[in-house]
Amino acid sequence: MSKKRLSIAVLGCGPLSNTLAQHIKADPALALSCTTPTPQQLTASAVCVIYLPDAAASLPEASEQIQALLAEGKNVVTPLPASALGKAAILSACKKGNTTFHGTGGFQNALPVRFNRAFAAITRDISDIALVEERPASREYAQNALCRSLYQDSLHTLSDAVFGDRQDNLSPDLSPLALEPNANPPRIGSISNAEPHTVIRRSLGNHVSYDSLWSDPDPDNNTLRYSLHTRSADAIGHATVTLEGDGEQDLLCHLESRQLLAALAITIYSAPGILHHELDINAVKADDRLQI
Repeated sequence: MSKKRLSIAVLGCGPLSNTLAQHIKADPALALSCTTPTPQQLTASAVCVIYLPDAAASLPEASEQIQALLAEGKNVVTPLPASALGKAAILSACKKGNTTFHGTGGFQNALPVRFNRAFAAITRDISDIALVEERPASREYAQNALCRSLYQDSLHTLSDAVFGDRQDNLSPDLSPLALEPNANPPRIGSISNAEPHTVIRRSLGNHVSYDSLWSDPDPDNNTLRYSLHTRSADAIGHATVTLEGDGEQDLLCHLESRQLLAALAITIYSAPGILHHELDINAVKADDRLQI
């Protein structure tokens, strides 16, 4: 007897949405319900929605859309952590719809961050964290709106993973809505000697920063390099990991889509509530603070 395929909807557009659709179609355990940029066009058959934040929308707008999906009975997997969306409101929507929300389901830097945190050997009492990404430029990702969404998700996920409930004690402006471009984020580490074509700098408050350095397009270069710099009261840690692709696909897009897909099954089969990835270990766990 064949196992019933899980019906998945992708809410979003762009290269990541297209990549997800391709992977879902190729997976014998999954069925693509629909791919749409608007919630109104979602099909009723979907048991889980992969929510890709609309970069033009604000965090409150994203939270409202996700709450509506959860309350209507749709499980949701998204790159955005619950801390950026309002945990109490998300949990309330989960209870209403008897559904599960997986925040940080598609953090594209999850794998290198896990490696780097382990190698840096500073996993407690971190006061500052800086992630530096070096990558070849991509036409598809060279869109201001998409970049804004990508780095917004990453900053909030890093902040939630490192600081958790300590966020309020670190800085008055380290809050879910404090995301602003910063020409001079705090530097606690160095970058490579590469000559970047484009530099995107983002920070969240005074303690979390994410720099992305894009080199000129090179058809023979499909390499991602991540450097993680952490600081505590006692030490400073630096670690770097390099990922190489086959040149056929955007590695960053591939990493994020794989993270999202890996979160689907546990989200669908878990009890109602909130799940999240712990970035220092390669596992998914229930958020004990928000258990029903």
